[in-house]
Amino acid sequence: MSRKPSLLTSPVFIAAFAIGLASPFLCTPVVKAQAPVTGAFAGRVVDSQTDSPVVGAIVEITNTATGFTHRRKTDLEGNWRRDQLPPGFYDITISSEGYKRWTTRKDLFATQTNTVTPHPVKLERDTDSQPPISSSRPAAVARDTVPPSIRITAPQVSRGIGVRVDTSKVTVTGQADDASGVNDVTVQNMPARLDEAGNFSAEILLKVGENKITVTAIDIYGNRATEDFTLQRSVPTGSAEPSSLSTSGLGRFYALVIGNNAYQDMPRLKTAVNDAKEVEAALRGRYGFETKLLLDAKRKEIIQALNE
Repeated sequence: MSRKPSLLTSPVFIAAFAIGLASPFLCTPVVKAQAPVTGAFAGRVVDSQTDSPVVGAIVEITNTATGFTHRRKTDLEGNWRRDQLPPGFYDITISSEGYKRWTTRKDLFATQTNTVTPHPVKLERDTDSQPPISSSRPAAVARDTVPPSIRITAPQVSRGIGVRVDTSKVTVTGQADDASGVNDVTVQNMPARLDEAGNFSAEILLKVGENKITVTAIDIYGNRATEDFTLQRSVPTGSAEPSSLSTSGLGRFYALVIGNNAYQDMPRLKTAVNDAKEVEAALRGRYGFETKLLLDAKRKEIIQALNE
């Protein structure tokens, strides 16, 4: 995910990331069977001379194909992480006042992993920088305990209730503000796009009926704030409502999910059952489906379930 010259050979400018993929300059990630498939970067930024964490360093992760940049700030321990990244090449840049800029390019592959261990990036001090950097650990300074503030700009929200919509998708935008710096914003537990000014955006899916939307902002000290509101998705005018819709008109959704590892005349599969469980849990928990899950079902069970 990087295009610029690598600085990995520098004696003081050492870098190592843990990524949910196979990469020659990364440690092998811990892989758990059937963990969510995703791409992730994680790291820990420290001073090359003192090994103390660099708090509030700006990490920019730029997708070279789309040009979109994901930004993070290091937390109290110098850690940062970005999940839910699509495969591709990324330029990774780390900068902090008083330090030389660090950059590399890496190729990210999606993989089944749920553990990415941060490894140190040692920033070299910029001798031209003024004033000189204190070698004392930033954690000694009074810690910020105030959570970020969150303001929703779209959709329009009043007292936790949003406007009615008739689309299956909506883009949530807003601004998160914090004196120490906002480190991460999620919408429905999914990472939102976030810029240095705290502006964020995320596209979410809506089910017919009431949708509770949760926006969470976390600053570099781990202080967390949430903002909840609801959106009502209605059936578009003129659309035919299937017979399964309730009399309230809000709609009901059904899913029959079948996962078979065992077949009579085929080699046994390894992932179908777990994949079916994940799909069923997502449809039921996130999108409000009424679900029926069949695992290693026989022909008679499947036909009966389809008839139901």
